[in-house]
Amino acid sequence: MENYTLITGASRGIGRAIALRLAKEGRNLILTACTDSGGLSETLLKVHNIYKETFGRAAAYMHCRTFLCDVSDSAAVRSMYESLKKDDCFIEALINNAGISCFELVQDMTDDEWHHVLGVNLDGVFFMSRAAIPEMIRKKKGFIINISSYWGTAGSAMESAYCASKGAVNAFTLSLAKELAPSNIKVNAVICEFTDTKMNSFLNEDEIRDALREMPTHRIIPASEVAEIVCGLLSRENDVTGRLIEMTAEAKS
Repeated sequence: MENYTLITGASRGIGRAIALRLAKEGRNLILTACTDSGGLSETLLKVHNIYKETFGRAAAYMHCRTFLCDVSDSAAVRSMYESLKKDDCFIEALINNAGISCFELVQDMTDDEWHHVLGVNLDGVFFMSRAAIPEMIRKKKGFIINISSYWGTAGSAMESAYCASKGAVNAFTLSLAKELAPSNIKVNAVICEFTDTKMNSFLNEDEIRDALREMPTHRIIPASEVAEIVCGLLSRENDVTGRLIEMTAEAKS
């Protein structure tokens, strides 16, 4: 049984950055996206190129697979994990990165919009974690890293669904870390500030400036910086668990 790191939302942005950073470590990867097969294929190609450039002939022994999977669909998640189990893949590390936003006043938000955001951002973390945990417990090892947001702790006008989902992810992270500590499984969340991703591309310069004023670091965070923190958390020498890790100089080190 080979060890893999599974990254959701890997077709672009933070998920792609994490995949490329972990490829440099020689990790076997499982990359997922909901519908963006083109973006997922592009990430896959970049990963294979990194394998070849970094490891030469040894790259032949490294594996990267892709799946289209709606993480908010419990049956779809279960089906993907069953397929991985049949192929003798052990998900040693799970990176719950898939996420969506909804820029809307609460009184104007529809039921579908609310449930869609909570479904991807919160239910997806639960479904993916639940599926990965049994084998991690059996092997007494594993990592779960949830990509969260500063807005989950501070709140933001017109993003109540997004903020609620990320606040819940933070609480879920802390609780799950306590549950899994006896099994040597480490659970943490990375609290991203304003990150340079497509999710934020609809904002104009004034809106970006206003957002940055509220952030502790007052700057746009490159996705590669998030990836570097994730890579550090996956170190086998790292015993950190049950932490909400913020984008600070200390976190980057």
